[in-house]
Amino acid sequence: MNNSKVKKLDLGIGFMGGSPTVYARNVMEHGDFAKVCSLTGSSYNALEDNDKILIEMRKNFNTEAYLKMVKDFLLGINSTITFANDCPTGNFIEPTAVLEKAESLYVLMSFEKEAILINPAILHRIYLSALKKNEDPYGIPLDFRYEIESGNLYPYFQVYRAVSELV
Repeated sequence: MNNSKVKKLDLGIGFMGGSPTVYARNVMEHGDFAKVCSLTGSSYNALEDNDKILIEMRKNFNTEAYLKMVKDFLLGINSTITFANDCPTGNFIEPTAVLEKAESLYVLMSFEKEAILINPAILHRIYLSALKKNEDPYGIPLDFRYEIESGNLYPYFQVYRAVSELV
């Protein structure tokens, strides 16, 4: 796809792998509608009222013009949502502040520090979970129990604790 000329996209929304995905009906990729972006919000079912959405644009559509089209499309569905992309760091919470707080609470390995800074979608999901205080009696975030118990190397617990203290 040629990014030098902005094409008006005929957008739709569907679910791929359980998460909302915006696609363009008038652009084909690999015999299917082109995926424009993935959405991370508080629900995997719908765009909820007052939802906080992180839009992760796909490489071929990663321009301000396409991002604006997606925002306008989503606001047409639900005008009460806000976008993490509108924040200076692209997140509602500053990743460096989260890292600093996590380091003050725990000893982190270098790959964990890097993961906090380079994974905006995970940080956004943890932020939303911390806002809901969605944890068990031991402080384990319920939204990430599978990832934690399956041995995922992202520091979910440490980041959740840091974000909880920051919000």
